[in-house]
Amino acid sequence: MTKCEPGKYKSIENECKKCDESCKTCLDFKKCIECKDGYFLNDKSECLNDCGVKYYKDQDTKFC
Repeated sequence: MTKCEPGKYKSIENECKKCDESCKTCLDFKKCIECKDGYFLNDKSECLNDCGVKYYKDQDTKFC
């Protein structure tokens, strides 16, 4: 198996496993590359719907 479908990642067992529900694409369960609509990527590669007190939701880049 060379590539997993969107929303899944290749595990160390070489199996396609589902990303966290907020991730559109990911490297592993919690390490997101791109977020689903309504979520924003933070500096820890997590997709959040609320960026927190010191950050804002950038609608153009989809980053916190």
